[in-house]
Amino acid sequence: MRLSAFAKLGTACALTLATVGVAAPAATAAPAGQAVSAAELDAIAAAHPAAARAVSWAKSMVGKSQYHHYCELFVELAYGTSGRFASAKSHYNWQKSNGRLKSGNAPAGALVFMYMNSTYGHVVVSLGNGTAVSTGQKSSKIEILSTAGNAGWADAPSSWPGR
Repeated sequence: MRLSAFAKLGTACALTLATVGVAAPAATAAPAGQAVSAAELDAIAAAHPAAARAVSWAKSMVGKSQYHHYCELFVELAYGTSGRFASAKSHYNWQKSNGRLKSGNAPAGALVFMYMNSTYGHVVVSLGNGTAVSTGQKSSKIEILSTAGNAGWADAPSSWPGR
């Protein structure tokens, strides 16, 4: 699905929370020391090359204003694909129905699902240690946030190549 198809959804991710009257948990900026280190990224790369490439690309986007309200597109692009799911919520439902959803601390590169009681939900790329790269929650900029209070996490589908 191209970006224009995502735009037809009208609104997504964080914007939906306001329109449906759902109060989102306050997103808190993660302390800089909790982000995945270069050594940790090397270890991830050895075990899961696609996840390491996704984390590297997602981190390179921090501070940019692209993909505001297009969280699903953002995580798919981090993994070198797009158009697999129309929203974070549809992706979450697929992961859940296939028994792939997990709880607990998500490893770096995992997809962390949040706000699944909203229309479109929200998905982020985990950096591990309870942090993730997220399309804007507090602003239109891509940022590093805490993943506390998430709805679960899953590994990206194995067919997603990574960048």
